[in-house]
Amino acid sequence: MRFFAIAVVLIGMLAGPLTAPAQTAPARPGPEPTRATGLAPADEYFGQYGQSVLELRNRMAAIESASDADIATAGEITAIDRVENAVMAWQQKYPADPWVAKYMSRLVASYARAHAARSARAAAVFASLTTAYPKSSEADQAILAVWDAPAETTGREVVRGDVVAAATGAPVPGAVVMIAPNHESSDLASTPFATTGSDGSFAVENVPLAPAEYIVVEPPRASAYAVYHGKIDAAAGKGQAGIIRLAAR
Repeated sequence: MRFFAIAVVLIGMLAGPLTAPAQTAPARPGPEPTRATGLAPADEYFGQYGQSVLELRNRMAAIESASDADIATAGEITAIDRVENAVMAWQQKYPADPWVAKYMSRLVASYARAHAARSARAAAVFASLTTAYPKSSEADQAILAVWDAPAETTGREVVRGDVVAAATGAPVPGAVVMIAPNHESSDLASTPFATTGSDGSFAVENVPLAPAEYIVVEPPRASAYAVYHGKIDAAAGKGQAGIIRLAAR
């Protein structure tokens, strides 16, 4: 009996290693976190002009330090547009970065100070901010900035000048002067325009402030003058187009 017990124990010890423990499959790693869920790295560049977050910080500070008079100039509005270009690219790639909403709100406020709160770029920033971060304090601040922004007409200019004959210097009445987005525009339905008076003078009202606008002058019908195509900086030129000389056809 004792021999039988010892034999059973020995058999159990020998058989043990023959049965391998159950193998568990290794756990599959979860999805790796993407960079789009966190802070944007300091060495990444955004937008058409390749601006880093640190560079955007400096540019935004410079814009906000400009006076109310200076920020409405064409140069400052262009500077705001460049920051907007990068911030929108930043927001698309890193929507969870908490700094994105802050910069978008500051951009809306800067556009408002520049009398450009209703421009296409400002509207795009505002829409993205209030849609992506609707309950944020930044969205509330942007709404207040747009609400308190000056009327759209304060961001526009009256362009004045005179149209004369190139050969004689005589005034040309009845010419149509258009301030257009391109040098070939003749769409009076959407382009600010005016007709020259008996002294050849004109005043085109409600012209958007922009770094550069084209002037197209259509001479009076049945006249011997050629169409005039020119360019004016309505913002920097304070709306003075000067004397426009029409050449003969």
